[in-house]
Amino acid sequence: MNTISAGAMYSRAIAGQNQANPPVPEPPAQEPPRPEPPPPPPPPPPVFSEKQWTYGVYLGADNNLVTYMTNNVEDMEKVGSNAKMNVLAQLDRGPNGPSSFGGWSGARRFYVERDSDATLINSPVVENMGLHTDMSSPKTLTDFVVWMEQKYPAKNVALILNDHGGGWKQDKLGKGAISDDHDGDFMSMPTIRQALEEAQAATGKKLAFLAYDACLMGQLEVAYETRNLTDFMGGSEKTEGAYGWHYEELLQKYYDKPNLTAKDMGDILVETNSKHPGDIQTFSIVDSAKVGDLATATDGLARAIIASQGSAKAVKDDISGAVGFGYGYKDLGNIATKIANDSRITDEALKAAAGQVEAKVKEAVTAEWHKDSYNGATGVTIYAPSYGVDSDYRDLQFAKDTQWDEAMEFLKSA
Repeated sequence: MNTISAGAMYSRAIAGQNQANPPVPEPPAQEPPRPEPPPPPPPPPPVFSEKQWTYGVYLGADNNLVTYMTNNVEDMEKVGSNAKMNVLAQLDRGPNGPSSFGGWSGARRFYVERDSDATLINSPVVENMGLHTDMSSPKTLTDFVVWMEQKYPAKNVALILNDHGGGWKQDKLGKGAISDDHDGDFMSMPTIRQALEEAQAATGKKLAFLAYDACLMGQLEVAYETRNLTDFMGGSEKTEGAYGWHYEELLQKYYDKPNLTAKDMGDILVETNSKHPGDIQTFSIVDSAKVGDLATATDGLARAIIASQGSAKAVKDDISGAVGFGYGYKDLGNIATKIANDSRITDEALKAAAGQVEAKVKEAVTAEWHKDSYNGATGVTIYAPSYGVDSDYRDLQFAKDTQWDEAMEFLKSA
């Protein structure tokens, strides 16, 4: 008989127990929670397909023209944008806008669409810029031009500056070119040039058309400042009425013109303004490519005036008698005509220089209209004061590049 030791029996018993109750495995370690995936990036802003034109109107209405300029946008809405042209408006009604047209305040950007409601601007507000926007700041103008060119691409871009105007002048009397009563001051021609240079550098695109729905901007000094930034420039030699341009009629004619060019745009603008002599008394368009030649001819006339000292009194009389528009602004072509035809002047070099200015004015001005009361006007004014030149004038590119201011100082004592 086999005998089993006590130790062996104990080992078997333990083994049996282990088979009946196997050890429970430890649960696997839990993985740390995974972080939430980042939210998807916002969709890019919509990019509109390229049209033939983008037409942007920059309305600095934080002043006594606010009702008239709001009406201008209403007028644009009677036609609106279409497949051919984007119509955009940036309108600043100041921090305390009037109760009319919905009573809103501040600055807004609109994509102008057709609408028949004459009491409200119902076009989409594509950007609300808040209560305080300084429309006289060159940065504000640069931002507007870059925005409209990048968001609403087009083969051609037109920029309209709508506000008070004073030609080149940089004082409160002339209001500069764009004024802002609450948040700024005025935008002078050097700062307008700066704004448009920065916009062109940012977009790589030159304006096809630049025009001023403002007083007194049809001036050689104004055109010279922006000659490299736009193909054509338009402005009035004289002051405008508060209402300014008639945009409904203007936009409709633009739409009706097949293959509208920048020159067509200028021709139509002059023709349309001529039908509203109560608001617009003069208007003209200059070809920017010809402005440099006109400035060179004017510099030649200035040098001839200084050299021909015996003719100074006659020249001063001719300038004084030329068609004038206030602020020391005289019609340049009319000055040249008077000098060229003055029997008192025997200096043939001086007369020839005046004849060159006459010819270059005709080449530069592509369209022009004036009321009968300004007969003799040729479409371009120049600063020709009898009392000496304002010191700010010398900030202009035209004054730096020509002898015109020296000629005016020379004539002061004639």
